[in-house]
Amino acid sequence: MFRCSAATAALLVALAAGAPARAQETPATTGDLKCALVGFALATSERKEEQQAGLMLAFYYYGRLSAAPGVQVEKRLKEVADAMTDEAFVKESTRCGDELAQVGESMQRFGESMGRKP
Repeated sequence: MFRCSAATAALLVALAAGAPARAQETPATTGDLKCALVGFALATSERKEEQQAGLMLAFYYYGRLSAAPGVQVEKRLKEVADAMTDEAFVKESTRCGDELAQVGESMQRFGESMGRKP
């Protein structure tokens, strides 16, 4: 089972404390929960690169979760963390990193298009 460090757990509780309770969840939201957890864990790494990547993941996916209708964010983060295995953590780390990289590339293309004059 995936285990959070004490610092990761504290970050999780601090971020989730202000989240409103909601009633419904989609499969995509479950993926976002896993990505947020990956981000929280990496954010507490001793390696600076992992910390930065973790913060980006945590902020992006936590923001998505905060806006998702029907999600009890704090409750679900705890449940997903308890059920997540180390193997799942590694798999999700890759998936989440790939997803966030695609978002970054999309943002970069958009930014470049904004600089062009029609």
